[in-house]
Amino acid sequence: MNLKRLRSEVSAVLDVVPIDFGGGCSVSKATVLAHIIQSERIKNSIDIGVYRGRSYFPQALVHTKYTGGQVIGIDPYSRVEAMEHDEKELQSEINKFVEETDFDDLYDTVEALRAQLNVERGSVLLRTTADAAAHDELAGRTFGLIHIDGNHDTEPVLNDVKNYLPLLDPTNGFLVLDDISWRSVRPAVDLVSSQLTLLYARVDTFNDYAVFWNGTSAAKKARLRAAIALAGEN
Repeated sequence: MNLKRLRSEVSAVLDVVPIDFGGGCSVSKATVLAHIIQSERIKNSIDIGVYRGRSYFPQALVHTKYTGGQVIGIDPYSRVEAMEHDEKELQSEINKFVEETDFDDLYDTVEALRAQLNVERGSVLLRTTADAAAHDELAGRTFGLIHIDGNHDTEPVLNDVKNYLPLLDPTNGFLVLDDISWRSVRPAVDLVSSQLTLLYARVDTFNDYAVFWNGTSAAKKARLRAAIALAGEN
């Protein structure tokens, strides 16, 4: 697919999904996710930490239009599960955000957007924790792409990595880890780096993520790095 066209389609989806303190995904990162799914013909992907859906809906779009597959979004939409403690300098802002957010309404809004964007065929939304999903609904399955952007405290994000690394497609699996610059996320970055190959990372005002791969071909690794860097340029 023409990358310019894909970026335009992703951007149009994101135009209806706002960014706020609770989370966001740039057009750059969303294009990277969509490009990997489309170019690698990935049929099944996971989005942990859906929130408003800025990383979820671009995946749903490309599955609906191009792969015939599905993204499984996982988010408990729970005040208790959303609370974070490890990044002390953000604590007051996190507390305020959690207390002021209506998580039931947020879940309903995302469900309604699935219909509004006409991506119901290419998406599933599970209102549960990532831990529960890994051991229940998703047990025994494998996925071509897994995006981890849930609770950023060290223990939860490490648990997400430990639970979902075994669910990656064993020969061509991509794991995208969010907020890699956070101190609380660094142990998870180190764990993933010890098992997968880093293909791409971007940390700036609007981006903070890394893409890892479990393949072994040196030629394909070089091709993937070039293609993902191009997709992430904007």
